[in-house]
Amino acid sequence: MRTFVDAGVLILGARGHADLSERALAVLGDPRRTFVASPFLQLEVIPKPSYFRRADELLFYETFFGAVSVWIPPSIELVDSALRIASTYGLRDCRSPPAWIRV
Repeated sequence: MRTFVDAGVLILGARGHADLSERALAVLGDPRRTFVASPFLQLEVIPKPSYFRRADELLFYETFFGAVSVWIPPSIELVDSALRIASTYGLRDCRSPPAWIRV
């Protein structure tokens, strides 16, 4: 099953509260999943732990990205599509986890 995770799932897996972190880690560790990513996802999660030298968090993200099977190259079409989807369905951050990860 191809899965493109939101940055919030990675952040919760790396440094979330125990219950939410466990749920994120269950998704990330699911052997039935093949992960898909883009460089935009890296831009969302890598700079901050790099800058603040949070080695464990950075290793978590680098390990995830090392396991990504399909990389989606950035393009104007991709950005246009993402803007349409985000404008239609809205966005939320990891302070408000998606329904599937809530208790």
